Amino acid sequence: SIKDSLYQIEHAEEINAKYAKEVKPIAEQFAERAIKQKLKSPSSAEFDWKNYITTNDDKTWSIIGSVEAKNPFGVMINHNFRVTLKHLSGDPKDGNNWEIIDAVIE
Repeated sequence: SIKDSLYQIEHAEEINAKYAKEVKPIAEQFAERAIKQKLKSPSSAEFDWKNYITTNDDKTWSIIGSVEAKNPFGVMINHNFRVTLKHLSGDPKDGNNWEIIDAVIE
């Protein structure tokens, strides 16, 4: 209805902030998995989440951070990373509803 549409427009920022707050930890989980797949010693990984960027639709996330993990010689090395992922639709807790667009580790 028009009344519902007006409510959504008036409260869009509040609705988007609530969505972002609920989805942020889930996006982190998928980003962590994507980065761990690229590490030599994923079990040693310690993440530092630095920045979150969402598109206007709040469905695509670029997560920037750093991860400290052991190299093949057992020495802890710090790496920067960026993961871009998209919540396709449906329940964000369902892994089938996400797509990893890009995962870069330096």
